[in-house]
Amino acid sequence: MTGPAASADFPTVNAFQSSPKGDGSAFVTKLNAAGSALVYSTFLGGSSHIYQGMLVGGTSTSGIAVDGSGNANVTGSTYCTDFPTTIGAFQGSNNAGPSGGPNAFVTKFNPSGSGLVYSTYLGGSRADQANGIAVNGAGDVYVTGRTDDTDFPTANPIQANNNAGNTAGWNAFVTEFTSDGSGLAFSTYLGGSGNDTAYGIAVDGFNNTYVTGSGGSSDFPTTTNAFQTTKHSQSYSVFAAKIGSSANLTISNSAPALTASGTAITYTITVFNNGPDTAFNVAIADAIPAGTTFVSVASSSGSCTAPPVGGIGTVTCTVPSVGMNSGNTVVETLVVNVTAASGSVLDTATVSASTFDPKTADNSATATTSVI
Repeated sequence: MTGPAASADFPTVNAFQSSPKGDGSAFVTKLNAAGSALVYSTFLGGSSHIYQGMLVGGTSTSGIAVDGSGNANVTGSTYCTDFPTTIGAFQGSNNAGPSGGPNAFVTKFNPSGSGLVYSTYLGGSRADQANGIAVNGAGDVYVTGRTDDTDFPTANPIQANNNAGNTAGWNAFVTEFTSDGSGLAFSTYLGGSGNDTAYGIAVDGFNNTYVTGSGGSSDFPTTTNAFQTTKHSQSYSVFAAKIGSSANLTISNSAPALTASGTAITYTITVFNNGPDTAFNVAIADAIPAGTTFVSVASSSGSCTAPPVGGIGTVTCTVPSVGMNSGNTVVETLVVNVTAASGSVLDTATVSASTFDPKTADNSATATTSVI
């Protein structure tokens, strides 16, 4: 559980931070399964500072999500300029601090609560408020909220600008962090020319992101065939949005430039996931080239179907998922026997996935071998 902690004697156990700081800190607490004792309990926050003659500070949390490894991921907003961050974190300072404003933050506690896996600010030079947090199966963190910024950090955005920024208004934001908290897998504004705030977020097994909140914009982005495409209220309506995951897959195909009739050609076909998300249901298809017959196929992951040895047809290798980190490459090795007496042998391999690919121009690759 998490929330504000105004008491200096709030109970702490195995704490990362044993006392409050500044004008209010947050707390993060884990109870045992029976609810009868604390596994850990800690403060979280920084110090107050002077802005235009006033004492400014305080940290508040608004959401918590526990990943499969038992790490507690918390989000909220902080005015502090010394909020605890970790080395290598995406954003190490409060970008709104010089104007006395808050930035959002994301902090991942280790399972014992005694240390930080990572902790980072998130925001621009005006004000940011995180309201919801979720984690996917890999433990990657997603957060949503509202931002007044025109310089909120974005990455692979579906909306690159604050559409209400010219009137000092706010849009919602949706952000996914990389697994180590050092970067953004994607981060986007979401809203129109009015004021829009997201409060809840969820992620499904295919890393599609769902957000809901309060929309004050009459031009909030809606999709064709949406249930309701206009705002019926003069003030605010509820919105719900699904942001699909995407993965830019590339493929290469290499083979010897020259070969003789009756010999084998070995093709090395490599698929790479450039992200920003995991690619699901990846398929590599390769028709046995004219002038050759099938010998063998092997893949570094997944499974393959192929014609019989000496036959022709299409080889298909399928991989359930191709990730963004150490598992972001698949290598297929295809061997064929050359039956052509002369000319050129052309082999084309293509890759596809159920995950949306924003750049399909690099989803096929051809290798050419001359028969001498």
